[in-house]
Amino acid sequence: MGAVTGERFSTKDGVRDALIELATSPDVRNAPAQLVILLGKLADWVRQHRWTAAHWLEGDLCIELTPHAGGSLVSLSSDMGFGLNATVFPPVLCDEVPFADLEWIAENVPELASPLHTYRGRDRIHLELRRDDRDEVAEAAPAVPEPPETVRSVQLSALDPEATLAVPALTELLVAEMRTI
Repeated sequence: MGAVTGERFSTKDGVRDALIELATSPDVRNAPAQLVILLGKLADWVRQHRWTAAHWLEGDLCIELTPHAGGSLVSLSSDMGFGLNATVFPPVLCDEVPFADLEWIAENVPELASPLHTYRGRDRIHLELRRDDRDEVAEAAPAVPEPPETVRSVQLSALDPEATLAVPALTELLVAEMRTI
């Protein structure tokens, strides 16, 4: 699923198709582990391609797993901040994936969902990237240098190329002029 995974994850329809394919897979015995691994691969792909190829996701990736009639529901949403979540597509029903198996995986081998972190609630499992995991990509960007404390004065530099005017002094000068008006 290596190269195919990247192609499938580039659209939300591709992600949904991958989940439906897994939900209808004849390999029932490994379905819970395969689902958790697929969600982890999705999160890793989104983390790496957040600003370049994951245009279908408007915020941070959130995944909810809930029980439903002996199986499980997988809901993908986009966390927009301030408590707002937008559903990416309708929940996918995985009849062959017992929720009890997903709970066992979340409790005993949560690293299967890496880089996702699992949070268990009553009758639900919430999977998301932690803030520090999302910021790893941002930290790789070059740092912007701090602005200088002084600003070169065009008028002074005509007379003296090394002359600068301190910003606080400029502010005080402007305030003094405003008071006289």
